[in-house]
Amino acid sequence: MQKVPGDHEELSLGKPAPKKHTGLLVALIGVIIAVAAAWFLMDSLEEGENGGQRGGVAQNAPVSSSSPPGLPDTKLPSGPSSADPASAGPASGGSAAEGDGQHMPPIVGDTPPPATPAKSDAVVEPTFVEDLARWLVNGYQPARQGKGKISISLQEANMRYGVRMKGLRYAGRDVPAGRRDVLQYVFTPTTLSGLYGLYADAFMEAMAACADAPRSNGRKLTERQVSDMYGQYAGRLRSLAGVLEGLASMSPASITSKVKELHTLSENVAAADNRYGELAFLQEQARERGESGKAAEMKERAQRAAQSYQHAVIARERARQAFAASIKRNADAKKMADDNVIYVAQWVERRIQAGGAQFDAVGRAAEAIRDLAGRFSAASRG
Repeated sequence: MQKVPGDHEELSLGKPAPKKHTGLLVALIGVIIAVAAAWFLMDSLEEGENGGQRGGVAQNAPVSSSSPPGLPDTKLPSGPSSADPASAGPASGGSAAEGDGQHMPPIVGDTPPPATPAKSDAVVEPTFVEDLARWLVNGYQPARQGKGKISISLQEANMRYGVRMKGLRYAGRDVPAGRRDVLQYVFTPTTLSGLYGLYADAFMEAMAACADAPRSNGRKLTERQVSDMYGQYAGRLRSLAGVLEGLASMSPASITSKVKELHTLSENVAAADNRYGELAFLQEQARERGESGKAAEMKERAQRAAQSYQHAVIARERARQAFAASIKRNADAKKMADDNVIYVAQWVERRIQAGGAQFDAVGRAAEAIRDLAGRFSAASRG
């Protein structure tokens, strides 16, 4: 909570340091196998960006029941075997050649699945899963005794998967547009189910292999440290699943209303802070010019502005706490800090604004995250 000036405190006009959502990010990254989490991490890069010339996802993306932007409006059977990745065009990761002109051939709803299930997705490639596992394991810093630490930052995650798009394939050269289009492709219930079924086992195998490999210092994690790493990720995943379950049980209109209310209250805080700063500056100017009467007037007005700022902060924090409490409907969700709960809620609200089946995918993402948490717990027990 932002510090509110009291009777014996000075009002700080400096901007508060950016909040770090490290614990949340760890949980979000871990469920990237369901791919939803990758976009919790990347989404902050979407804000304030204009797409310009739009790119798009790879032109032959399988799995989804609704076509990505720019692809024919077709329906696919659910599950990872709905399309043959061999037809996905270039196999290279990252951005496909701009304007390659490839399109997915029409597929009707009753098209039988291929005899051999698909082993990869044309948009979310196996290299993404492998790189993610390696990055997560390297993000665990072991301790000689007791619990280690998870050292993963939002900046690192955004750079790795939101800018470099490692293991994520899209058409064109416009990264922000490609990121948005991949999200639109991925975050539907059918696609999440397909991708999770396709990659969950491979991800756990990659995690185990990376955990058993020597680290940059030449040392390997001990069995106790590996267990601790899995256990820490499992706890964060369960907490995130609980929060998503709480949000999925709410109506989209209610979530949107609460997020907009918080936005308005935050604007009120910023306006009150700016007003106090202006008056404090005028007070200082008057004092330096020797205008004692004007300085006294500005001081009085600044004190009233400080009180208005206090009231605005209190109103915002009360609304944040009430909103977070309405989401924390189970024991797992209660373990997540309010700031992180609101962070997830704001992300979900943007999915509501995106329309389509994205809000419906929130519940499916929660199921996948909870399942993944169970896998991590099992791995922690050995």
